[in-house]
Amino acid sequence: MFFEEVRSAGTSDALGLVSSCSNPECCPQPFLRRLSLCDWKSSNGLRVDYVLQTAIYAEMYEEETDEKIEDRWILRLDKETAEFDPWHIEGDKAFQEDLQGYLNALAHYRSLRKIETRIGDVEEQKRNLAKAIRTNVRLVWTEL
Repeated sequence: MFFEEVRSAGTSDALGLVSSCSNPECCPQPFLRRLSLCDWKSSNGLRVDYVLQTAIYAEMYEEETDEKIEDRWILRLDKETAEFDPWHIEGDKAFQEDLQGYLNALAHYRSLRKIETRIGDVEEQKRNLAKAIRTNVRLVWTEL
């Protein structure tokens, strides 16, 4: 999927109609067949960037299809124990906060890249100037 507005692309691992399970830790409120975006992760814990990533995936899907993602799932497999740890994210408020977090992080990243490029350009100019000065000094020295 591609989100033209911010020039981002990515693909979630799964999309489907999901119903709640009987575990209140996972699904405190019962629900049936809600359009859900799922992303598998193998890690030692839930990370903020996983939540932000599912938000931009949901936004891209909604932009392309005009279908509303009702829930996001991060389906984590622990790297050491292989324990299954589902994380269920529902609600428009959480989605808007997470999407804004992604957009803020993207803007921050792009800003840092521009600054790093500018600093790199200045460093290259300094190196070129120092090299030119050394070359000119050698030329003057050999002419004497």
